Amino acid sequence: MAEQQNGNDYPKVVCEKCKTEMQVIGVGTASGRLKYRCPACGVEFLGKNLIAMRHGSLGGKARASRLSPEKRQEIAEKAGNAFAEKIRERKKESSG
Repeated sequence: MAEQQNGNDYPKVVCEKCKTEMQVIGVGTASGRLKYRCPACGVEFLGKNLIAMRHGSLGGKARASRLSPEKRQEIAEKAGNAFAEKIRERKKESSG
């Protein structure tokens, strides 16, 4: 996914305006997003969140880790029932 650039493990980004490879100029401290600048035309771009990119989505995993096994089971059953109901409705519509 990510390639070596400037000695760091950042993804390469190409400027849409002039098709030149953009350079990483920093990481946003509050957002964690990579800041890029095109050396040819000076366009700046905020890339993907570096932390999320390296660790994947953390929101659902963090929430699940705080729930009890019983609560996780309850949520999974509710989702499964909703999915099964949706399938039943689609079958009903297509056959009727």
